[in-house]
Amino acid sequence: SVEIITGLIKANITSRIALQVASQVDSRTILDTSGAEKLLGGGDMLFISSELSKPKRIQGAYVSEEEINQTIEFIKSSRKQDGKEAGLDDDFAKGLGRFQSLEELKESVRLGLEEEKNIRESRRIQAFLLDKIAEAVKIEVPSVLVSRQTDQMLFDLAASLKREGLELGLYLAKIKKTKEELINGWKPKSELAVKKSFIIKEIAQKEKITVESGEIEENMGQLLQDFSSLEEAGKKIDLAGLSGQIRQAILNQKVLSFLEKEAIS
Repeated sequence: SVEIITGLIKANITSRIALQVASQVDSRTILDTSGAEKLLGGGDMLFISSELSKPKRIQGAYVSEEEINQTIEFIKSSRKQDGKEAGLDDDFAKGLGRFQSLEELKESVRLGLEEEKNIRESRRIQAFLLDKIAEAVKIEVPSVLVSRQTDQMLFDLAASLKREGLELGLYLAKIKKTKEELINGWKPKSELAVKKSFIIKEIAQKEKITVESGEIEENMGQLLQDFSSLEEAGKKIDLAGLSGQIRQAILNQKVLSFLEKEAIS
């Protein structure tokens, strides 16, 4: 309310933060500009100061003392020696290798949890924005691409089950469905996935968002670091296919990051 956040207060407090509000009026009351009414909640916020020409969108994840203590307790319990847990003190922190005190360890854990929450929140916002675009845009999705998507989903499921020592046939018997019933149930999800891929491709072309070869090579290097050479990796992995998958993953993330950045203008 302008009765609480007065012009005198704003003149003396030039740095301000706005979380999600109900209307443009509320946003202007805090920031002197609209935008906060478009925020998505969960720590999504706009920050403005005398150094900024327009509000900056940031995620402000809250990490409680309880979360920090639970994480440290987990670390402590995983480092039992002779069935005994170490004491929770500076010596314990030093024993982890790179901390000089328990407070330093707690601060490192807090920053790690905060970063993890910010990443999750950023992904939630990106997914929300892409879903909203997909709802608003009418695209005729070719049935052949939907079939290809469901085939890929089935392949991924079979591979996942195999890693757990299970077979697709036994899984289908357990859930009491045939392969055809499973695929038919996936069709709406497959159509949406294909639709989203079209949207991402269109945005990338319009905004000239590209992937450099160096980015692909860097990611491939990380994935193939267990192999002594590319030749050895090529004997077991379809390198061309992997390169294409990495390129698409990077492009997807660049487009989603673009959508997040442009969500409030």
